[in-house]
Amino acid sequence: MTKPIPIKWSNPHITRSIPPELETLKDLQKRLPDTLHEKSREITNQMLTILSGHYGEVRIDEILTGILLPEPYTIIPNFHARISQKRYTQIDTLIITSKFILHIEIKNIRGKIEFLQNPSRMKRTYDEKESYFDCPFTQIQRNHYALLLMLRKLDLPIPVHRALVFANKSCEIVTSDKRCTILFPKQLEAHILELSRLPSVLNKRQLKQLVNQLHSFQTPFLYEDICLKQGLDLATLKKGVFCQECTGRLIQQTRNWKCGKCGSVERNPLPRTLKHLLQFSSELEKSKELRKWLGIKSQQTLYRARKTLMLQISSIGNGTS
Repeated sequence: MTKPIPIKWSNPHITRSIPPELETLKDLQKRLPDTLHEKSREITNQMLTILSGHYGEVRIDEILTGILLPEPYTIIPNFHARISQKRYTQIDTLIITSKFILHIEIKNIRGKIEFLQNPSRMKRTYDEKESYFDCPFTQIQRNHYALLLMLRKLDLPIPVHRALVFANKSCEIVTSDKRCTILFPKQLEAHILELSRLPSVLNKRQLKQLVNQLHSFQTPFLYEDICLKQGLDLATLKKGVFCQECTGRLIQQTRNWKCGKCGSVERNPLPRTLKHLLQFSSELEKSKELRKWLGIKSQQTLYRARKTLMLQISSIGNGTS
């Protein structure tokens, strides 16, 4: 029989990083030919959508930090894991306790929301304009199933609950749906406190094992062949290493790189640029092509940049609670 954990309550601290795909899209936008104004606006809109989602997630993080949770617990924001060679799962927030796991998906959307079926879609009416989106319940079900697959490997008897949270104050749910719990931010605390009444099913050792295993599944978010998906010809993009502060190119100096446009200095921009380029196209996986795009001649310099990038990527998922 599982030995119960003494109950202690505390407020969580959550650190959610800026979505990494934003930097990749910014780099891609700077490389566009000057004539592709419409594509540049399209990428800007994509980045605004990503930022809007991020701000919604941060708002829910702020709500969660004001809620007392039964210790011990772990909160994992932006959980991203590879399930198979071609399948990933991305969960906005995971709350893991000795009593339950709560899988939260967050939508930062305003207007009147209707859930349509057959086929499943979400309809938003705002400023007398109708927009249609992929069904969030399909997304939740897909991610929930992936989470259960990961948990099955541990064989730990912990219940997994899921909730769809609408973060925007200007959101009205017109038609309800029983496929998943739907909450507004102020309802989140009551929902979590209700779940906290469940009995503990894991001891400290099991809980730590669970958290460590979930961390080990984590992988960084990386696009695959983004140029192909954006309908861009790789050959038309501008080459070089671009400044993070403006649209200028960086010029390599003795110990650092300096922007020829704004004058800002960066010590080693090659790993971040390499990370972006590898997401642009599978054609850029060859060392010769990468050196040409980075504007470097030394194979050793590219090797060091690759090594630094791999260390950064491998650090994701090595954390514990």
